[in-house]
Amino acid sequence: GAILFTIVSGSFFIGFLTGNAFGGDMNNQDKYVKYNYNEVYPDRNDPKQVNIMDTREFQDNIDLDKYRDRMNTITQMIVALNDLTGENLDDDDFDAEIYEERHYDTSNCGVKYSEFRRRRFFKSKKGTVKENETTFDINMDEPKKIDALTKWDLTPSENYKSEQKIEHDIHTHSDKFNIKAKVKEMPTDYEITKCKEIVELFPFAFGEDYDPEAEVPRKGSDKFIWDYSYTGDMFFGSAKVKLSWTLYFDDLETAMDLTKKPTHSSEFSIRLYSPNEGYGPYQREVLDWAASVYRGVTKYNKQ
Repeated sequence: GAILFTIVSGSFFIGFLTGNAFGGDMNNQDKYVKYNYNEVYPDRNDPKQVNIMDTREFQDNIDLDKYRDRMNTITQMIVALNDLTGENLDDDDFDAEIYEERHYDTSNCGVKYSEFRRRRFFKSKKGTVKENETTFDINMDEPKKIDALTKWDLTPSENYKSEQKIEHDIHTHSDKFNIKAKVKEMPTDYEITKCKEIVELFPFAFGEDYDPEAEVPRKGSDKFIWDYSYTGDMFFGSAKVKLSWTLYFDDLETAMDLTKKPTHSSEFSIRLYSPNEGYGPYQREVLDWAASVYRGVTKYNKQ
């Protein structure tokens, strides 16, 4: 309705209308919209799929040199994000968190997952570890959504607090699907060295004939991530969205120092939950809006 739009900031409104044909047909869509009328969704009648949230993550690599003065660059970009989204955010709306990320190779267990990793969280100002907040997550990439949903059973053990997602990863030049599961609030220094310890968390991740005692080696060196994010409802309250900067460092001290630029490839991302907090089908208008925001971000980051 026209009445609804009169309260939206001018630049957002004009940009959105000119950039998008509302409702348009399948063939007439921005390449980042990826609307599919016949999209496959988790089967809510299947106990294995009932808790899988449906999300999209639009990712854009950032120019590391611009982040020598981290907060200045971010504050400027928040202004641009407000123009793109129609929101009115400032630094106070965002939360900083730091975590150490450790990757493992699951090949010896019979399946080489795209990622299996541990995250330990730290207080962003003090640098002290957050006790019993450690997470473990496992994920697998697939080109097709149906394969991501049906080929892998990452159902977490009922003994732990957990979440599951099917995520459509959208980059500027490619996209894929990723099925993922995470167990949360684990003991601070919980460590994994054998396949049976992964199965303790994700009982169906490997075939029945896997070797419980096989070693699970670490992969690469541990990284420290400084994550700056905001989660809220956008697009007239119809879309749950998370905006985040994910900056990678070699050590905790550098991650905490706002005058140090990231030492590894880093990104800005927009995570969009499908309606009803990730449990309903996507609406075309919301996908049009998200694609226009992402396109604006990629242009902004190229400047």
